[in-house]
Amino acid sequence: ELWSAWGHTALRVYDPGRTPAIDYVYNYGTFAFGPGFYTRFLRGHLDYRLSRDPFGSFQISYLRSGRGLLEQPLDLAPEDVQAVAEYLEWNLLPENRTYRYQFFKDNCATRVLTVMEDVFGERWDAGCNASPGPAGGHTYRAAVRPYLQGWPWAAAGVEWALGPEADSGPACFACFLPDGLADQIQRARLDGAPIASPPIERV
Repeated sequence: ELWSAWGHTALRVYDPGRTPAIDYVYNYGTFAFGPGFYTRFLRGHLDYRLSRDPFGSFQISYLRSGRGLLEQPLDLAPEDVQAVAEYLEWNLLPENRTYRYQFFKDNCATRVLTVMEDVFGERWDAGCNASPGPAGGHTYRAAVRPYLQGWPWAAAGVEWALGPEADSGPACFACFLPDGLADQIQRARLDGAPIASPPIERV
């Protein structure tokens, strides 16, 4: 599906020391598909929500649909993992879980940075000033184009729908794409130290 062309990002919280073990995926990309979806999707007129699923179910759904699944472990102290988990559970409450999706600025990928900023405050540095920009280009529009190769009808529609904002590229802008976030998070620092490992494939 076109909406999956750019990939997806979710947060996994894994604690094998609990009984039973905790292994959940928190997914900021849950939405309702309906008429006019793609235009509303690109223009930021959709409501998305946070959901939570067992990691095993999440993994199986990806593998069955033929989508790749990469995991990027974060090296956090136990108390920091707990803080992130508590924030996600708070965000999962019915009164907190829904948000107005924005393709460039507030989506499943950028929400990871929002979580980190909200939980860790001044301890967190996303490393945006050290970012050289994505390989695909230095604007939103240029960053999107490689994902639409082989989809000429979709590319034409997306080019029209993106609007003039797509020709900008502020600091850390590429984090709206899961690949851009995966690259950026390796430049991020918590208390001055890196926290992210390179992505590894889950099969």
